Amino acid sequence: MKNSEVTKINILPTLALILASLTSFGFFLNQNVESAVLKYKQEQLLKNIEYRPNSSVSEKNSINVSKAELGSPEAIIMIPSLKLKLPIYYGTSDKVLKYGIGITEGTGDVKGGLNKNPMLAGHNGLSKANLFNDLTKLEKGDNFILTVDNQNHNYRVVKIVEVELKTLKKNTERYLMPEPNKDLVTLMTCTPRYSNRNRYLVTGERTSFKTSDLKAPLKRDQDIKYLMMGFLPVVLAGAGLLIFRKKKGENRHEI
Repeated sequence: MKNSEVTKINILPTLALILASLTSFGFFLNQNVESAVLKYKQEQLLKNIEYRPNSSVSEKNSINVSKAELGSPEAIIMIPSLKLKLPIYYGTSDKVLKYGIGITEGTGDVKGGLNKNPMLAGHNGLSKANLFNDLTKLEKGDNFILTVDNQNHNYRVVKIVEVELKTLKKNTERYLMPEPNKDLVTLMTCTPRYSNRNRYLVTGERTSFKTSDLKAPLKRDQDIKYLMMGFLPVVLAGAGLLIFRKKKGENRHEI
């Protein structure tokens, strides 16, 4: 075998490791940049939505499309652990779900009260908005806040369920029925992302509101999970390189 051919074979594992490293770096960069851009767009959208209809501020700015088409939101939802803040509208039409979170028809309102469990639906995977993309990162014990009529209603996550859409349709009462003497709210999105197969349901129970509830909790479990997923190609490529070199060394000893 020619020396040039041997050299090419020898550098292939190294190139594979470099490529895997670049792929992992690109994965993290893309995830972080995409999420940051979408959340920034939402923040700007919310600022326009919160302007009073006839204020001088709104007159000096181009009227926000969602404001013009949907009017003022019924409420605002904040999820501190996801650093998310979104408008809530009544109904789940395409217009509503394009700009914010929708109160599913027939499930009640978001004004709070015992024996209630309104379902708030949001998209997962839209190219122009983050919406409920990160809802699957919520855990039991996390909280979300609904601002209704200038009051903050705090809800602590008590139940998380992933269910097939066909199963949910057949057993709606089982998953969304209000519970006696409880003030509940259920958040819903599609999962996995870009798929319409399953529904991810996060149910929160009303608790007293404290200013500290607005702060995002310190959580690293999800970061570690995605870190491991991102660097898996690097680990596999590195392991392959070590095996290749080991076998190459054994062949030399045999010669």
